This record gives sequence, structure tokens and C-alpha cells, in this order.
Amino acid sequence: MSTSGINSILSSLAGSGTESLSQLLGNSSSNTNPGDTSALQNAVNAILNSATSTSGSGLDVQATVDAILQADAAPEIQLQSQLTSLNTQTAALQQIESDLAAFQTSVQALSDPTGAFSSVGVTSSNNNVVVATAANGTTAGTHTITVTSLATTSAYYSTATIASGDTQIPTGSFDLLVGPASSNNNPVSIPVDSADGTDTLNGLATYINKQDLGVSASVVTDASGARLALVSQTSGTAGALTISNDTTGTSGNGMGFTQAVDASKQPLGTDASLTVDGIPITSGSNTVTGVIPGLTLTLSGVSSSPVTLDVQPDMTQVATAINNFVSAYNTVIKDINAQYTYDGATTSTVPPLLGDPSLDLLQ
Repeated sequence: MSTSGINSILSSLAGSGTESLSQLLGNSSSNTNPGDTSALQNAVNAILNSATSTSGSGLDVQATVDAILQADAAPEIQLQSQLTSLNTQTAALQQIESDLAAFQTSVQALSDPTGAFSSVGVTSSNNNVVVATAANGTTAGTHTITVTSLATTSAYYSTATIASGDTQIPTGSFDLLVGPASSNNNPVSIPVDSADGTDTLNGLATYINKQDLGVSASVVTDASGARLALVSQTSGTAGALTISNDTTGTSGNGMGFTQAVDASKQPLGTDASLTVDGIPITSGSNTVTGVIPGLTLTLSGVSSSPVTLDVQPDMTQVATAINNFVSAYNTVIKDINAQYTYDGATTSTVPPLLGDPSLDLLQ
């Protein structure tokens, strides 16, 4: 502390008169006049100004405190630096791990016996008649398909039009059969009465749908009125509907039922008919499986001339698998090599995994 600072302190203290130190500090219980407080303030200011002065031979308290705090914080700063370095290394390792996982997947796609190299594509000479998909490993070859008729779904509708779906209809009953009759498949009697809530078309449709008979019932309304529509839930003869013993029309003003027909006036509910490589085939569905091993045929039209299906390896999937392998390999090598790229003359950033023995082993 400089001599001028000490003198200033002594002068300030002397200016307080005969007051004790405890009085200057405000600890006395006696009355303190404003001059005492001012003297104490001046003394404290003088001490602080002298202690923090950098001129002369004074002590630089601020610099000393900063140096002490910096020394105390050194271990924490070092730990924070180590933590940052570890986090950077972890991120780099996770990126390389992700690259390796993608690379492994691309290798497996190439080596899988049921993968890309066994993929098969099918081309049709007439997509409007038949298209096909092939399972991996399907034998390559050519097949001819002729579609004579498509599978249709059986349907019936009430002949008489009713004012609305909530209009009461004549009571009675009718029998409904889904599929061919057999000892295990008998007609189901459908009541039309108020007791079952089926004396309206809406009520009748709700009742039939709740029975889970394999048929969907709905009310169709047009300009002429409302009618009940029954549509099988299974195409082909296996789902053909038969309605019999209809007593709702005995008075001449009941519903009655009409079987729906196709554009050729043929009743709906027939099987598809086709020939595959000259062999006649019938199918209850327009999606045909099992006829040609590995192929699924989808019929959408009829033809007078054969449609050719060409089954060949799918080179598009092969090319995609190879490109994925090349891309994944290049990504792994790029990210590994980036950890060895360091030129102290041009950059001060050291790759986080530089010199890591595990990276050397991986490379």
C-alpha cells in the first residue's frame, strides 16, 4: 500500500475527532452524528482506492484475486476439456457405427439367397387382361394365359320399390342360402315382421347384417323409391346366393326378389374360367394362385387370344442392391479416412479419433 494511501486513511480517521472505532463502525448505542458516517465512508474509500491502485508500489488486489481464482478453476477447466473431447469422440464413433450397420445391411442383401439376386419380374403382353407377380426364386420362363370369363359376385335386389327405407312392408319371410346347398349348408329363414324389427327395409337390412351369413344387406334409394340389395361376400359359385320360399309377396304387393345379371344377361355368382399353358382352370376369385408355382395372377378382363407372361430375373432390384452396397462402402471409408486427415499447417482442429488403435484395426 502506498504512503499517500496510508496518510489519507490516517487523515480521515483523525477527522473523526475523539470518536471510538466502534462508534465509527456504527456499533455504539450513543447517538451518531452525520460527520462520523462521512468520515468512515471516506476511510473505506481511501483503503479501496489505495489497495486497487496499480501505480507506485501498491498491491494489485484484483489481479491477485483473478490469478487465485484461475488457479482454483484449473482442474475443473481441464475436466470440462476432457469431457468435450470424449463427447466429440463418442459422436464420431456413433457415426462410424451407423455407417457400418448400413454397410452390413447392404452386404446381407447381396448374399441373401432369397434376396435381390433371386428376385423375379413378370411382364404381360396385355395388362388389361392379366398381370402377375412372382415370388423370389420363381423359375424363369414364358407362359400363355387365355381368360374366357371373370369371377363375379352374386347379388339379389327386391323387385318392388318402397317409398323409403322406413316405410312398412308386407310381413312374411324368405329363405336365404349362401353357396351350394349341402348337409352342412342349409338355407336360413329371414323373418319379415314387427316382432323382429324387420317390417321396414332398413330394419331388414340391419337384421340380416347382424346374422353374419356371408352376405351384405343395404337399402338402395333412387328416383323410383327404395329397394333392398343383397350382395354375397364371396365371389364365384362358392358365394352364390339363393332366395326361396318368399312369402312377403303373396298378396301381390310384397317385395319379391330378382337375381342380378351381368352385361350379357348372365346371373352373377360364377367362377372365372381361363386356360394356363393350355390347361383349363376355374377359380372362384379373380386373383389366382398356385396354378403356376410362385406366380400370382390377377385377372381384369377377357381375351380371345392368349396373353403372354414372361418371367425373368429382376435386374432393377439387382442394380439397386449393388448401388446400395457401393454407396454404403464409400460412406464408411470416407468417414474413417476423415479421422486420419490432419495438416497442422492449415488447420488447428485435430480429428477426434486420430491415433485410435480400434480405428486402425477397423480400417
